[in-house]
Amino acid sequence: MPNTFSRRLGTILLVLVGVLLTGCFVKELPDLSTAGEVPDDYRPWSPESGSERSFDLTDESRIQVLVYRSGRLARMGHNHVIAGIPMGFVALDQGRLRADIFLSLADLRVDDPALRQAAGTDFDSTPSDKDIAGTRANMLSEKLLNAGNFPFIRAQFSAQRVAVAANAGWSVELQMAGASHQLRVRPREIEMVDCELKAAGSFEFSHADFGLTPYSVLGGALSVADPVVVQFEIVAVDRQCQGADGSRDESQPSPRSSRP
Repeated sequence: MPNTFSRRLGTILLVLVGVLLTGCFVKELPDLSTAGEVPDDYRPWSPESGSERSFDLTDESRIQVLVYRSGRLARMGHNHVIAGIPMGFVALDQGRLRADIFLSLADLRVDDPALRQAAGTDFDSTPSDKDIAGTRANMLSEKLLNAGNFPFIRAQFSAQRVAVAANAGWSVELQMAGASHQLRVRPREIEMVDCELKAAGSFEFSHADFGLTPYSVLGGALSVADPVVVQFEIVAVDRQCQGADGSRDESQPSPRSSRP
């Protein structure tokens, strides 16, 4: 009898914890309606030399962030897939590359079912609509990304040789939540064919890199784990492949000029 009672009590407590985790800790979304289309200090590409080529990121570019759960009650939560389409440019001059790339927090997709399935067995659970709304609200809240004041994530790097980056990685300044952190990103592949430039790879960062505290409830019994994994696929098209009147060459990928 005591063992049966204990099991029932444990089940009731787990149900109550689940209710708490999907309800009481959900925050309101910050107002992002006044955020601009680009960061305030973003400057479109201008050539630094006569031989420099500029590539605009296209809608085929992707940033995907994998966030994992931890803690004694990790089984009560979900791992998360957060994805978006970056904007910006990559410039190439005699084998040297610089870039200014940003991602709007307002446009992030949280736990899209197709992306979760593609991400593998670590993401085979099914968050409810309420779970997803709570994850998004907590992620964008003032205590984490503070999207109301800092509506973009941004990556900048300059004057680095592509051949060197393939082996040693790019030194990239990542800006997020009002802080910046220098990290090294080693692309898995870099390819340029005619008018199209492609790069893909992944990197990791911790919350502490940006002075952030991982989301946590019940004294850390359920929390977000470090590190956070970022996967990227950059597809960019040379501006010289556009028409003389500024129209796009329909035979080439479409450069991004606005949010999705």
